[in-house]
Amino acid sequence: MGLTMSATPKFTVSKLDTRFAGHRHLKYRIKLLGDYTVRYDQYIQIRNWCWDTWGSSCERDILIDLADKDESFIRKWSWHAEKYNKRFYDLYIYLATDQEYVMFKLKWM
Repeated sequence: MGLTMSATPKFTVSKLDTRFAGHRHLKYRIKLLGDYTVRYDQYIQIRNWCWDTWGSSCERDILIDLADKDESFIRKWSWHAEKYNKRFYDLYIYLATDQEYVMFKLKWM
C-alpha cells in the first residue's frame, strides 16, 4: 500500500552557505513543515520520488563523510532527520544543484 499525499506539502527552501552542514556538496535544503504525521508521510513520499527520479543516495552526514574523502562520490540529493524535543524530528531533503531544484519545484510547488 503506497502513501497518498493528503495535502500539498508545506516546506521552506534554504540555499546552503557555510552556516549549513553539507554546503560544499549540496546546494539546497528543503525543510518539511506542518503537522508531524502529515509532514512525515510527505517526507517519505518526496524522498521516494527523489530516489525514483535521481537514483540512490544516502543520509546527509554519510554523504558528507564519503564526499570529503572521495571527490568522485557525487549524489544529486540526500536526506536528514534531526531529532528535537526528544519526540519529534525536523525532516530535510537536500539537493545538489540548480537542476535538481528546478525539477523539485516543477513537481512539488
